[in-house]
Amino acid sequence: MDCREVQSLIVPFVKSELTLEEAKDILQHIDHCPDCKEELEVYYILLIGLQELDEDTTGSLDLHGQFEEHLIRTRAEIDKTKFWRAPKMVLLLALIAVLLVLLTHEQEKIVEQEIKENQISNLEYVLPTYNPIDSVIQRIKDEQSDKNVQMQKNKVKIDDKSKTGQ
Repeated sequence: MDCREVQSLIVPFVKSELTLEEAKDILQHIDHCPDCKEELEVYYILLIGLQELDEDTTGSLDLHGQFEEHLIRTRAEIDKTKFWRAPKMVLLLALIAVLLVLLTHEQEKIVEQEIKENQISNLEYVLPTYNPIDSVIQRIKDEQSDKNVQMQKNKVKIDDKSKTGQ
């Protein structure tokens, strides 16, 4: 922030109408610019002094002390928000980490379920192609077929013998 910007924000600063970010920028500037700090103090004394005269307050007017107190209060308010920002960021990061863990865990469950379903469906394709009972039945059919062939051969031999024997 340059001197011109600070000068344009002096009255709102004195009236505490600025955002904390703007007030922080002004405080940083006046820490290094004695001219702007002096001008800010002059405006503060004029505005607050006139306000206190209008309110007809009695007692001593330590406007310089009030100005310094205003700067201290403003810095404290800025520091207070810094204090709360850091824990909020830590909390936000922790929340994001927890969500990532939960989502990853949930995704693992979904993948495991899909693997199980695929294994079951693959078994459904494999089981019909190999059934031990089918092979036993086929063997029995083959044996039966062999017996039928043998019986027919024996029948033919018997028929041949009976034809030749007559």
